[in-house]
Order: sequence, then structure tokens, then C-alpha cells
Amino acid sequence: MQSNKLRAKSQKLLLVFVTFGVILGPDLPSALEKGPVTGSLTVREAYGSVAKVNLEAALRKNPAVERVDLGQAFINAFETHDEATMKNLVKENKNAVSKELVNIITYATSSEVKSEEMTWLIRISDKMAGIYRTEFSDTRLENLVANYKEWSKREQGRKKDADRLFYSYKNAMENKDYDAVVEIWDKSLDMYKVIGDRLGEARRLNEIGVTFGKLGSFQTSIKFLNEAREINNEIGNPWGEISNLRYIAAGYTALEDYSNAIDAYKAALSIVHELGDTAQKDMLLNDIAGIEGKMKHMADME
Repeated sequence: MQSNKLRAKSQKLLLVFVTFGVILGPDLPSALEKGPVTGSLTVREAYGSVAKVNLEAALRKNPAVERVDLGQAFINAFETHDEATMKNLVKENKNAVSKELVNIITYATSSEVKSEEMTWLIRISDKMAGIYRTEFSDTRLENLVANYKEWSKREQGRKKDADRLFYSYKNAMENKDYDAVVEIWDKSLDMYKVIGDRLGEARRLNEIGVTFGKLGSFQTSIKFLNEAREINNEIGNPWGEISNLRYIAAGYTALEDYSNAIDAYKAALSIVHELGDTAQKDMLLNDIAGIEGKMKHMADME
């Protein structure tokens, strides 16, 4: 079982690296890491149903919401049953759909959202994902949303419990109770799986990987980051996959395994190129150039 494998590898590694005085880095993000709340939800909260307000007027009243983004426009079309507009929005914003769905679902399943509001947001996500499947013959986003369609207040509560349990590992780490750390991670990952929270599971695997990286256990870090990447690929979350790959590349760089580091950076670059993200493209090209410089320096030293 994954639980037993995790325990066997993690206990020894945690003990070794903490015994040698490795200091943990800054705290990881809070348990309710939920990503940005879409502008559409900001407008809805301030002015009621977007079907009943003029979005341009709402934006003038609320300077913090600078533009009508995909989420705002799609919700407006959804509430007015404007099928043509919803279809065009998805077709014209292919690369933004997955990020918008991840943001909406993450917010919708957070503990502060009322159950009826969560249901409403999941319905919108399901509609968007269905159009995406039809237009691009890609079922991943629809499968992702399907995990949350049956959620109720009960599942929301269980997600909150899983988040709380996961982050309790910090206290166990401070107390050097490494058995407890591993048990906490095992139990919380199982809870995310039981309630079908694939996003939550991917994020926690990523954070476990980052934690091992801070401890200096880079091989184990890469293992968990790869598991997170597999889930993000499965659910159609390329933005999460890029983040996983950059951490993986950093792990290989720390191991001076520059060939695999470049492969990870290039895999991320391939996704970034498809998404048309110029800013990340430039950063990744700089990262690759830096690694290639290290490799050349090592070759010159031989």
C-alpha cells in the first residue's frame, strides 16, 4: 500500500535530515489556499446576481474589479441562458478555461462558502467543462468537475477536516514526532481521495514534495511532485503541472542532475508554449540557459 511505502521511506529520511540540523524554510501556504476569487464572484457578492446588474456599471462602482474576465462573462451568459455566448467564450478562451475552473472549484469547496452557493458554482463549472469537452474533444475537465457534482455541506466539512489534519503535521514536526508526521500525511491524503477532491490531493502531494525539498531530501521530493503532476495532467490542470515541473527541475538541479533538470524545464516550457504564457516562457528559458551554463562549466573543468 502507498501508506506503508510512504511510512518506510519518510520516517528514515525525516529523522536523518532533522538530526543533521536541517532548518525548515518558511511556512507553507495556509490550509485554505484557494487561489484568487474570480472577478465574477466579486461582482456577484457586491451587487447580487450578475443577471440583474449592468456589469459595466458594477465595474465603475468597484475599481478593484478591473475587467470583465472569462468567469464574469460566462456567469452572466449562464444566468441568462445564453448558450451561444457561453459556447463562444469557451472557444475563444481555450487556454484560460482550466485555470478558471480550478479557481471556481477551489473557492466553491472552501469552508466559508454556503452549500447552496457551492452547488450553484459547481453547476456553472459543469456547464463550462461540458462545452470544453464538446469543442475540443477533451474530457478531462468534465471528469474533474464530476468529482464535485455530488458534494454537499458534508463533503465541504470533510475537506475542511482534511485541510486541518494535513497542516497539523507542523506541530508534529516541531515536536520531532516523525511517526506522527507520516501518519498525518497518509490519513489526510486518504481523506482527499475518499471525498474525490483531486485538486486537494494534488496540492497536498505538491506541498509534501516541497517540504522534503526543504529538508534536503530531493529524490523523495521529486517522487511526490511527480505524483502531483500526474494528477494535474489527469484533471487537465496545466498551470498546476507547470508548477510541479519547476519544483522537480529545482530538485534535480540541487542533485546536480542537470540533464533531468533541463528535461523538466523543457516539459514545463512545452506546456507554457501551448498556453501562450510569455512571462513564464521567458523565465523558463532563463532557467534552462542557467543550467546549460552549469553543464558547460563542469565540462570545462574536466
